[in-house]
Amino acid sequence: MDTNAFISQLAAKGAQKPMQRPLLVAGKWLLLLAAYFAVVTMFTGFRPDIAAKWQQPLYLIELAAMLTTAITAAVAASFLALPDVGQRPWIRFVPFVPLMFLGGLLLQNMANGNAMPLIECIRLQKYQCILLLILFSLLPGIF
Repeated sequence: MDTNAFISQLAAKGAQKPMQRPLLVAGKWLLLLAAYFAVVTMFTGFRPDIAAKWQQPLYLIELAAMLTTAITAAVAASFLALPDVGQRPWIRFVPFVPLMFLGGLLLQNMANGNAMPLIECIRLQKYQCILLLILFSLLPGIF
């Protein structure tokens, strides 16, 4: 297409609404995610040992690492949705920092025998574990 024709076409369309700010988009995504978790938790309920888990510092650190990973991933994705990445191409790597920290914590728990690996859930026929994993992680990830 000729440059002058392209400019004329853009001028004919008139002013367009600018894209939303990336942090606003990320905030909306995180609100939707929180609402999804609230609905799923209403149906599945809290884990029976939640009061004891709140007393464990390592569990709270895991939760903080998960939340940090989710927030940084939403912010990075909202910037990556912009045509020019909001002039921040490095932002795509930011979620990997809390994700590596979280992965290390989970591996440490598995090595200490504090967490039941997925293979053990299948072997013991505890399919609720797999169902909750799908509900809380895969479906939002696909969405």
